[in-house]
Amino acid sequence: MTRWTAFRPPLARALVALLGVTFLHVALSGAAMAQAYTYQPFDYPGAVSTSPFAINNAGHIAGTYALQRGGGNAFLYDGANFVSIDIQDAVYSSAEGINDAGTVVGWYRDKAGDTHGFTYENGVATRYDVSIPGAVRTVLTDISSGGTLAGWFDPGSGDPIGFVDKGGTVTQIGQSYTGVNGINNAGRVVGVHRPGTATNRGFLYHNGSFRRLPPARVESQAWDINNAGHVVGDYRPSGRLGFLYDGRRVISFDFPGDGDEGTALYGINDRGVVVGSYFTTAPPGFGTSRGFIAFPARAGHRSGRHPRRMTNP
Repeated sequence: MTRWTAFRPPLARALVALLGVTFLHVALSGAAMAQAYTYQPFDYPGAVSTSPFAINNAGHIAGTYALQRGGGNAFLYDGANFVSIDIQDAVYSSAEGINDAGTVVGWYRDKAGDTHGFTYENGVATRYDVSIPGAVRTVLTDISSGGTLAGWFDPGSGDPIGFVDKGGTVTQIGQSYTGVNGINNAGRVVGVHRPGTATNRGFLYHNGSFRRLPPARVESQAWDINNAGHVVGDYRPSGRLGFLYDGRRVISFDFPGDGDEGTALYGINDRGVVVGSYFTTAPPGFGTSRGFIAFPARAGHRSGRHPRRMTNP
């Protein structure tokens, strides 16, 4: 989903909190995490800010970059090269999801100030607006390997409402403040909602049922889910921390040297490779986003093609 943390959703339904979850809080510089993951900075060349939002099983990455503060342009990293996704009439764009066929989805804002989704394949970007009467904004956030689209729309109230589009059949998810961020091949959906308050909570949706995701009792956002059901996101016990939930425990990520502005995990593939951002007060200023990739040590860099070390000059 667009990583606008101001939007996060509720549902007038009972949500089941997961119990029996073990928390493992680790800094990426710590010995425990050094044994579990290896880390690599990932920044669009020359950009002042980079946010990698999704990674597929080939190691291809989609996200957004900015060459100056306040800007933003969608990009694709294809395992060898960065490609800027330039959309006609767009003044801001963000690539939010990518499937194993290499199809990218995202959203853009045009010169008139309207927000549209887009799909991008074979070098061509195509506008997408959800076929729901009254929708005034559409954001695409993810796409499954079968081509099912996930995202959210604004019905005119300013509140995001989630949806999935499977072959042209659109299913609305939630009633208000329900941001759908990720979908896997089984149709499991993750996102954020507001359960009757202004506090964001991560959720899992499947077969018509909602479940609240850990971490419990704190503000959280779920951003992506892989085909093993592993979920990544961020939460705020005090500062902002990334998390990975594997169905049994929550592992939190606090990128070293993040300037105390926080860490978020945005995407995960089936090998458990994750992409995310840390937020630094270093120039050009407050809240600058820097990208990174975290590789499970059991796979290292041997599973699939992974990007070379790419950072700002």
